[in-house]
Amino acid sequence: MASSGKRAVILGAFSISITMASYLAYARLSNADLRKLAESFTLSSILISMSLLLMSETLKAYRLYYISKVLGEPVSFSSTIITRFVGNTAGLLTPGNLGAEPVRVLTLASLNGVKIEKLAAAGVLESFYDIVVAVAISLAASMVFLPASLPVLIVSVIIMALWIAGLTGLVYREGFWKKVIKGISDRLPEKYRGQVLSRYKDFTLAVTAGLNPKANVICFTLTIASFFLIALSFIPLAGIIEDSKGMEMFHRAMDFVSGYSMSFVMSFLPTPGGSGFFEYGLGVAMEKELALAWRMVFILFSLTPTALILLFGVRIRKTIISNLKKSLGGETSQTSYGPSEY
Repeated sequence: MASSGKRAVILGAFSISITMASYLAYARLSNADLRKLAESFTLSSILISMSLLLMSETLKAYRLYYISKVLGEPVSFSSTIITRFVGNTAGLLTPGNLGAEPVRVLTLASLNGVKIEKLAAAGVLESFYDIVVAVAISLAASMVFLPASLPVLIVSVIIMALWIAGLTGLVYREGFWKKVIKGISDRLPEKYRGQVLSRYKDFTLAVTAGLNPKANVICFTLTIASFFLIALSFIPLAGIIEDSKGMEMFHRAMDFVSGYSMSFVMSFLPTPGGSGFFEYGLGVAMEKELALAWRMVFILFSLTPTALILLFGVRIRKTIISNLKKSLGGETSQTSYGPSEY
């Protein structure tokens, strides 16, 4: 246990180092004016930007709360807010944001004592809504910002193809994935085989149930609204870095939505949190100094809430640390998914 915790800390520190190194590398390669960037930050601009990001995360937390309710596994709203923050931190520290959803699912199950397979389905669904919106915007924006946006276009097409193939196999051609899961379960001890297939069936039924018309309308609406709140979070920083009085705010907002969507897509590339690629996606649609300023605020926003939860949330600290260790350190799951007080 101790060695696993130590390994998680080392890997986390290493990931943050790579993230900052990638950030500085992008700043240098893009010829950004670092002095201008440093002078752009004020306490008010940072707090306003973070407040807007918090509003966006609150909408996404409600979306997760709603999806869980639709799937018949009601969770507390406060726990979805906590798991959103913890997942953001895990995503920032793991290659291609791979740790974000697994840590959210594990933490949400730990805090509420509900079935992991249904919450795994909720994690797939919330990722689905984010990716559909981000890829749709990225594909449209890529056509505007060519040739700089060509890497974004390629990654968007690949992600879209993978998700179409994955969901088609999961929802409409369930036999394909069932064969894959059966092949895996056949290699397990006999007493676990039936349990694996049963849980997989519950998972697929939950995903199918979650993709109903009413839920899709509500969740896509929440997702689009959250993306536009994120776009608004650029404005306090943009007002400091540049003189935008002569530009229509609508056009600037579209640039910010496009930049964030493209950075979201690029963050799936294999560096911690997509670092370096994330900045590139932002920089395609806006000034490099603005991209770097917002990225730094976003990093602080991703790390600060989890740090505060770990510092003051004594009752949930063990659960969160345990799940982060599983993401970063590869620790075998020992969590009991019974009710947790927090």
